[in-house]
Amino acid sequence: MIKQVSPTFLKQEAKKRKKSQGLSMSKALDKISKKFGFFNYKHYRNFSKKYDGIGTKSIAQKLQNQKIPTKITGGFKKVFKDIFELLDKPDEEAYVGLMAIIKNDPDSFRKLQATQALLNNFDVTFSKVLSLIKDLISNHLMMVWPYLKLDEEIESELFEFYLNDGQSQLDSFSPHSSAEDIYLDNIDYSLSEEGLAVTGAFELSVRLQYGSDSDLSRNNGAVSSHNFFGKFIIEVDQDKQFFVKNAEIDDSSFY
Repeated sequence: MIKQVSPTFLKQEAKKRKKSQGLSMSKALDKISKKFGFFNYKHYRNFSKKYDGIGTKSIAQKLQNQKIPTKITGGFKKVFKDIFELLDKPDEEAYVGLMAIIKNDPDSFRKLQATQALLNNFDVTFSKVLSLIKDLISNHLMMVWPYLKLDEEIESELFEFYLNDGQSQLDSFSPHSSAEDIYLDNIDYSLSEEGLAVTGAFELSVRLQYGSDSDLSRNNGAVSSHNFFGKFIIEVDQDKQFFVKNAEIDDSSFY
């Protein structure tokens, strides 16, 4: 029976299994994925993408974590009063009201506030999100990106790239190299013709194995690790499909 867990939790469990059993990260991910009912890690990733955030959640479920202040004073209260009042209304009425402000209000700040409230309280399809934010002025876009909550998925996609297509970049460092972990930094989002363009830097931890598994069992090999730095470009289309357009490792620290 399949049990859905977050990518972060699954990676944490895989790290424990890797350490306790001396496995590569890719093998540990497969084993942990099987533990939760999946055939392997790839099956887990495909399942997670298919069932990611479809539909609308009750506002009541999210108000507990809402960061909008309960006391608003002065001009701010007058400008945004109707937006906050919408959040106390039934889901359908709140959704329709917020959408009306986003589409029709001439005030860019009110558009931004309504967009943040919508993304904070409803699970909106990714294509819908893109259509909503394209009319925001550029300096407001950076205030919306955190609500998309894509950082973890971007990290998982890039890590999976180095478990598969990007493996060729690692093979030059040892006969049996494998990606162990990845950390992203300086992530930047921008609108593109396809949907979103995501750029940033990464630190990739790589396991370097000299000799086969059989060689290692006979103490006739060696294992070490090295952290490489690099930069990436990922495109996210309207259907929230991720495409690694470029990912390059800087090997200057290795040679």
